[in-house]
Amino acid sequence: MRSVKRGVLATSKSNFLLFLSIGGFAAVFLWLFLASMLTSVSVFADNEPTASTDIPVDVDVQPVIAIRALDSAGADTISSVPLNVYPVSSGAFAKNSFMIQVDTNNQAGYELLMSSDYKTDGTTSTTTPASQAAYTNSLVNVPANDSIATLSTDVTESDFSANNSSYQNKWGVSKSWNETISGDSHTGGNLALYSPVPNHDATVTLRDDVETAAFNSRTNIGVAVNVNTEKTSGNYRNKLIFTAIANEVPEPIVLPDFWNITTMQEMTPEVCATVYTPTNAVSMTDEYIIDKSRALAGDYTVTSDNSSPLVPETTLLDDRDADGTGTKKSYKVRKLADGNCWMVDNLEYDLLALYNNGKRGIGSKNDGSTFEMTDVNLATGVAGYYTTTANAHDYVINPNTKPVTNITRNSYIGNVTSQTEYYYSWTGATAGRGSQSDATWDVSVDGSICPAGWRLPTSYADTTNQNISWSALTNAYLGITADTNTTTGYQTLEQYPISLYRAGAVYSGSQSYAATSYYWSSTVGSASLGYDLNYSTSSVNPQNFINKYYGLQLRCVASR
Repeated sequence: MRSVKRGVLATSKSNFLLFLSIGGFAAVFLWLFLASMLTSVSVFADNEPTASTDIPVDVDVQPVIAIRALDSAGADTISSVPLNVYPVSSGAFAKNSFMIQVDTNNQAGYELLMSSDYKTDGTTSTTTPASQAAYTNSLVNVPANDSIATLSTDVTESDFSANNSSYQNKWGVSKSWNETISGDSHTGGNLALYSPVPNHDATVTLRDDVETAAFNSRTNIGVAVNVNTEKTSGNYRNKLIFTAIANEVPEPIVLPDFWNITTMQEMTPEVCATVYTPTNAVSMTDEYIIDKSRALAGDYTVTSDNSSPLVPETTLLDDRDADGTGTKKSYKVRKLADGNCWMVDNLEYDLLALYNNGKRGIGSKNDGSTFEMTDVNLATGVAGYYTTTANAHDYVINPNTKPVTNITRNSYIGNVTSQTEYYYSWTGATAGRGSQSDATWDVSVDGSICPAGWRLPTSYADTTNQNISWSALTNAYLGITADTNTTTGYQTLEQYPISLYRAGAVYSGSQSYAATSYYWSSTVGSASLGYDLNYSTSSVNPQNFINKYYGLQLRCVASR
């Protein structure tokens, strides 16, 4: 049964009411006049001085509900339903029908209930004594002290009306509806299927399919009886009680800030923390992903101990000029089992196009601040070329190092061809904050071409930043923090929710090692090497080394 708001209820005597609570409005105007009585020189402000205030006007329309009984044509209000029957020894069948109409402005709709209540003395009561309880759902003949019992099971009209002693001297009710409410079709029940009549203390739900405001919503009710000559003549009565209850209006869903931001630059550790950390369950399908639309639809289900395998996902816009033409890229972001928010698309920040359009690009520091990439000894953002010339702050672009096209993504979840992939040297990936010859081993540099609020993941070798390392991620899903031979680990990395893929590396403008995946970290390996994530079909190594001038793919993690 739908959760209902018991305080908003009406029976057939209810009226339809509308309540308006209107706040007041006030405006205060102040005038200031200054004059010098000694000099007779008037001094005025540049503008007429004023003061104002805003007073909101709130109209609070209360939920109301009304219910009434109509004849079978829906034309007139009725107060009783007659059934005239001439009994025969084999049983005589009689039926009648009417409508129950409900009107409500309640945004969550209503639920329609039914019960009965009659005592052997011909009166109604909701506190029937035990000695009279057997008659509360029977048709009672007063004063003949006789009754017609209710059906004990559902029965079709054809069986109910047939010469069958099991259904003689019994009565029952049926229901049906076929209507359109707010554009939705509502069909149900069967007037030719009769059911037992409930007691007053055994209320049954006739309908719970109306979940929006409804006017002239009608349910057909059938009443039928089969009587043989054993019954004393007279008037047999019972009262059917129909109750319409306004459904409880759910509290508005207040989504975590994770789903309320729109740009990459709005992500902070606090925003990432507003959404729960999923378990490390993985799936080949996106049914494990909960985005904003699913969350608003009520599909945001988390256990009390935050042990849900459902992975929070959002799509955010990188609010930077991606290529010097005003283009902005958007990226999918997921909260993963290591507790971090990750980009699950590769970074596409076109440093070559930015340079060709006279722009330097915007880098970000690990504290979330940004800088223009002009004041550093900088490698190009694409692979295979860097400069140590006198004007080292400028980009020296080698046309042969442009992003590679027509590659094949070797992926456990399917190959994707004819893609343009962006590859970056380590110095380019770190926005020049890391020198091509930096030899400060196992230390992560403070800078990247990730959006503000984001950074390159570190290597686990950087002991002060292990919580945002590639190893922290592989440990959360695979229990791996260093080089491990595995034929199944790479599959976990490539399926939902991590969604990495193998696109090799680039050296001198050509794709190499296409069956292997490489992703930069921000951690120095040596004077010539940087740490990266490396995996193939036979091994996973989140603490791999590779030459800094190789071009690798990038994923960014929210700063912590």
